[in-house]
Formats: sequence, structure tokens, C-alpha cells
Amino acid sequence: MSTIAIIFAGGKGTRLTHKDGPKQFVEVGGKPIIAWTLDLFQQSPAIDGIYVVSIESHLDTMKRIVTDGHFSKVRTVIPGGQYAMESIHLGLLAAAADGLAADTVVLIHDGVRPIISSSLIDSIVHSVEAHGSGVTSAAAFETLAASLDGGATIASVTNRSQMYTLQAPQAFRLGPILDAHSSGIMRDIHDKVVDQAHLIDSLPAENLHPTLTPLALIEGVRGNIKITTMDDINYFEFLLQSGKYREIVKA
Repeated sequence: MSTIAIIFAGGKGTRLTHKDGPKQFVEVGGKPIIAWTLDLFQQSPAIDGIYVVSIESHLDTMKRIVTDGHFSKVRTVIPGGQYAMESIHLGLLAAAADGLAADTVVLIHDGVRPIISSSLIDSIVHSVEAHGSGVTSAAAFETLAASLDGGATIASVTNRSQMYTLQAPQAFRLGPILDAHSSGIMRDIHDKVVDQAHLIDSLPAENLHPTLTPLALIEGVRGNIKITTMDDINYFEFLLQSGKYREIVKA
């Protein structure tokens, strides 16, 4: 396999309380959110294999979803860690333990981001092949401000024309991103960063593989939200019911 996806779904979803448990297992449009996400990578000709990292308490549920959904590209389902970056690290280690080469292209994606297109997956893979990285992003259309007191007052305002919101997938070569995770653990910042781009930005450039700096930005899908609240679920339901979802993912 030359191109794989690490799908991490290890979170408890504390910001979304739902009777069906963690948000990745909430059913929308007749199947769990995680199943919609997995289907995107299952159907992509660019993806050779998938490694799923699940919240440990729902490991059997995740395995059943993989079986029932006929996700034949899934190589394994493993339990996640105590925080998101640890879960991703465990997924990367599982891929390496599977004998995959250091130059394997790996797309790291959140299990509750089901609104991406097939062309975006292709663009991300091509970016890694050409530049060594590919980070999904969207230009900021609203002014961004920093607050140091929990949102009570504004500390600074950014230049909007220079700002981008980072999304997922974020993709790299397996060896370099695994080394970056190891460096983050050694420097005791691994549990303090929020994603791969943040991890890489937090490490000294001299400790990074040359393919990781600078990181290449790839234009993403504007509606590529991380489903976090009931409003997000309602938005996803609207896309499915209106037929817009099929238009997006097939683009």
C-alpha cells in the first residue's frame, strides 16, 4: 500500500450529549456519522488502506460498523488514547507495525468530518507526492480576534487576508510525521497541540524532516465542519435530505 488514511474516532464528544453515545456513533440519514466518513475513503481510488482508531469503550461497535458497512479497505480497528493526538499517534504506529514504508502517504482525518469531496482527497495525495505535505484549509472570510480572558475582551485582531482555518485531512509521509509525534512526546507538548500542523509549528525546524517545512496548504470544502454540536448534526441532515451531500462528495 502506498496511500493510507488514519481515521481517528477516539473522542467522547463531551460538547454533544446524545442518547446514542459518542457523536461519531450518532445515526444521521440511516447510519452512524463515522460510517459516512469511512465511506468517503472506501470509495476513493486514491486510498489503498484505512486504519481506524476508536474510543475503547465502543471498540466492538466500531468493528461491527466496519463489518456491516463492508469497508474492505480497513486494515485494523484499534483502541484510542487519552487525547486526540495520542489516538493519532497510535494509528500511525499501527501502520508502521504493519510494515508500511516510511514514504507511505498518510491522510489523517477526523471521524466526524464527513463532508469532503473525492477531488479533495486526490488533491491532498498529489500535494504530498509533490511537496511532502498537504493541509486542508479555508480562507478566513470573517475577521479573527484573539482574547486572553475567555472571550470577555479582544486582545488583538488579525489581518483577515492572511488568515486560514485549518481542517482535515492533513497528510504527510508516514516516517516524517511519526518522527514529529515522537519529538512532540519527548518535548512534553504532545498533549498540548490540537492537530498535526500545530504540532509541526511547535517543534524547532531543525528537528523536522525537510518535507514538513513549510507545510503546503490545500483549498478545502467550505462546509467541511467537524460535527460537534446539534446544530452541526442538523446541518448534515439538511445536506443529506436535500441531495446536496451527494453533489459535494462527488465533486
